[in-house]
Amino acid sequence: MKSYKIFHFLFFIFLLLNSKPILYAQQNSGKNSLNKYISNFKLPQNAIPFQFVHQMYFKCKFENKIDADLIFDTKADGLRMDSSFLFENNIKTYDGTETVYHDKVYQPGAGGKMLVRFCKNINLNFDTIVFKKDLVPVLPLNKLLGPALGHRADGIIGSDLFDDYIMEINYEHNYIILHRFELLDTQFFSGYTKMPYADGLKIKIGLNDTLFIEEKFGLDMGMAATLAINANTIEKNNLTNKISPLSFYISGRDIGGKTEEYHYRASYIKIDTFVIYKPIISFDKIIKKTTKDTIKGGYRKGEEAGLVGNGLFTRFNIIMDFKHHFIYLKPNSKFNKPFGYTTTGFFVDDRRNDLNGYEICYILQSSPAQSANLMVGDLIIEVNGKSVIDINFLDMIEILQNPAKTPIRLKIKRNNKITNVTIKRKMIL
Repeated sequence: MKSYKIFHFLFFIFLLLNSKPILYAQQNSGKNSLNKYISNFKLPQNAIPFQFVHQMYFKCKFENKIDADLIFDTKADGLRMDSSFLFENNIKTYDGTETVYHDKVYQPGAGGKMLVRFCKNINLNFDTIVFKKDLVPVLPLNKLLGPALGHRADGIIGSDLFDDYIMEINYEHNYIILHRFELLDTQFFSGYTKMPYADGLKIKIGLNDTLFIEEKFGLDMGMAATLAINANTIEKNNLTNKISPLSFYISGRDIGGKTEEYHYRASYIKIDTFVIYKPIISFDKIIKKTTKDTIKGGYRKGEEAGLVGNGLFTRFNIIMDFKHHFIYLKPNSKFNKPFGYTTTGFFVDDRRNDLNGYEICYILQSSPAQSANLMVGDLIIEVNGKSVIDINFLDMIEILQNPAKTPIRLKIKRNNKITNVTIKRKMIL
C-alpha cells in the first residue's frame, strides 16, 4: 500500500489501498470556522454550499427527496453510496458481481476482490442540476471508513460527473457553482492563473535553502494534506541521503491496516508564480526509518510524483475544467496563513456527532502525547475543564497548535473508563 495518500477517499474501487492519514493540524477551516471569520455573507445565485471537514462534503438530494452528504474526490470516478444510508432510507439494493460492474473492488487491507451490491436508476439533485446514474455500487463506507472519516459520509462522488460543467470552488465561503461551458466568456476567468493538470500539476518544492525538486503531482481534493511525496520520487531524487524528515508516527487504525509516515517542514512550494512558504509536507513511510535504511521499489517513468491536496487548495479560490484538464487558481484570504503543527503530538478526528468526543487518530513518536501514554482510539471528552461538545473543530486545531508552554489538561475515555491526563507541550517541526 502506498502510504502517501492521506485518507484518500476514492474508497475501494481501484484506489482504496492507496490511502494515507490526514494531517488535521494543517487545515485552515473546520465545521464552524465560517462563523468565526465571516459574517453577513450571502451566497451568490446558484451557489451550492458544502461543509468542509478535512474534505468537501457536497449536500444534495438523493432520489429527489433524501438529504445526502457526499465526499467530493477528484481521484474518484462516478458515484458510490453507503449501504447504511440506503438501509436507513429504505432504498432497495441488488446483488452484483464484478461482471456486472467493471471496476475492481478491493477488500480493505487484503487486496482481494469482494462482491458488492448496487442501487439502480438513481437521481442526485444539486440545486437545479440533476445527475442520473443507472447503476451505483453500494459499499459499507461508514462501517469501514468511519474511524478514518471522523464524520459521516453518505457516499463519494467523483469529478467525472461534472465533466459537462465548469466548477467554481470558493474555499473562503464554502460553496461551489456549476457553470455551463456555453454560458461563460473569457471575463469569467479574469484574475485566475490557468494551468494544465492532465499528467500532473507542475510543482517546485524547496526542501531547504539549497535543495529543491520539480515534479508533477496529481490533484486530490479528497486528501486533506498539503502535499505528499511518494517513494518513487524519493528514490528518483535520492532524497534519502539528502534530508532528515522529522515527526514520524505510526497508527494501526488507518484504512487497510498500519500506517507509517514522516512529516517535514519545507522552505516553500511554488506553483507557477505562486509561492507558499514553510509548508508541512509528507513523505512515504520508507524514506528513512534509520540512517541505514534504503528505499524499495523502482521508479516508473511518467508516474505522478505524489499528490497535492486540500491543505494547499484551501489557500485559493479555484475554477475546475475537468473535461479539458485545466485548473485555474486565484489566491484567497488564507493564502499567507502560516502552517501550524501540533505541539501536543497527536491528531484528532471529530467524532462529536456519534461518540460525543474527539478521537485520537495518530500519535507522533517521541512526542508529549506518547510520553503521557495516550493511545490511538482514546476519546477526548474535556479539554482544560471544558466539554468538547462546546469546542468546534477549528478551536480544537488551535489547541493542538498552540505554541504556549502552558500544559493542556485532557479528560480521556478509554474502554469506558475515564482518565485525566496532562500534556506538556513542546515545539514539533
